[in-house]
Amino acid sequence: MASSSPHEPYVIEVNEQNFAAEVVEASDRVPVIIDFWATWCGPCKTLGPMLEKLAEQYGGAFKLCKVDVDQNQQLAGYFQVQSIPMVMAIYKRAPVNEFTGALPRQEVERWIESVFEAAGLPATPKAAEQAPTDPAAAEAWYRQKLGQNAEDSAARLGLARILMTRGEAEDAEALLHAIPGAAPEYGAALATLALKELVVEVGQAGGDAAVRERHSANPEDVDAAYLAALADGTAGRYSVALEVLLSQIQTGKAPVRERAKKSAQILFQAAGRGDAEIERLRRKLATLLY
Repeated sequence: MASSSPHEPYVIEVNEQNFAAEVVEASDRVPVIIDFWATWCGPCKTLGPMLEKLAEQYGGAFKLCKVDVDQNQQLAGYFQVQSIPMVMAIYKRAPVNEFTGALPRQEVERWIESVFEAAGLPATPKAAEQAPTDPAAAEAWYRQKLGQNAEDSAARLGLARILMTRGEAEDAEALLHAIPGAAPEYGAALATLALKELVVEVGQAGGDAAVRERHSANPEDVDAAYLAALADGTAGRYSVALEVLLSQIQTGKAPVRERAKKSAQILFQAAGRGDAEIERLRRKLATLLY
């Protein structure tokens, strides 16, 4: 469940159900900092808000995931949390660095810088900026950003996604290929390239908001469920999307099965190898097909 923090979307409450999507998969795109805490922990009440403010200051360059150890004892055990607060950074699904205790802000800032250095990424704090939700206004906004700075990777990515959804794949791909490997948006650019067919399909159905509204209005609508799954998948929530698609492969009629199978294979390619939940779903697909 997403946090109700005013610092959204950079701060997420994570539990054992959404950990794979919000931490493991997200770390393919940006460094993920995990804050292990508890309501009874005094130092946590100092460190937690500090980390949230830094997440906002960095404007999405990293993602802060908060884990209540009392509510998620399995996660705490897996990461061998001995005392709290404990803070760990993960990038590309691998641990980068960690510390224990409520450090002063200056030391926390230096620690965050060391995480970016170890990941080979720039660590320039920036004010959080949000593109307009209307596609036409968002396109103009991204183009203005690129006019101010032609090397703005976030603007390249945002504009590419808009162009991709309306079928201008060649221009979108040119923008995505221009995003350098050291940019925080590089992982998202690769995923968008791999998922371009699904991005276009969601766009042709009216876009992310439209397909989710349709599914919410009629959860039993198989087509709506399929499109909502594609929306989840193109947003990087691979395991959520694949659960739906594998269910349709298992229970749907032939056209539904074939459509879900094709999209699932694209999502598996974008998700890559190594994540335990994705591998479980990959084995499940093999069982359904063979």
